Amino acid sequence: MNEKSQLLEEFKEWICFVSEIREMDWQIKIAEDKWSVHDIVSHILLWDKYFYEAAIHPILNNTPLTLIQIDFNQFNQDAVEFGKTKTKEEIIEMTIQYRNMNCRA
Repeated sequence: MNEKSQLLEEFKEWICFVSEIREMDWQIKIAEDKWSVHDIVSHILLWDKYFYEAAIHPILNNTPLTLIQIDFNQFNQDAVEFGKTKTKEEIIEMTIQYRNMNCRA
């Protein structure tokens, strides 16, 4: 297995991990004053979505990339708020979708 293939396989391991999160663990905070598992998965999901839409998809379509300055703190807070509007199943489905899209590129 070449290095790229190995990295993609490791990148896809997130899908297995997320798919196996038990319902009772979903709202547990990883530490006091920290995000819950749900918040973290939502956060990673939206970064996967962002990378696909802002970089991978344009590159695949020979479209120029547009570099924009992102307020990371706001993006991260928006990700947590986005997660609150979705069920566990919706978050997992979107996580699988975007992670797979990023891995197929």
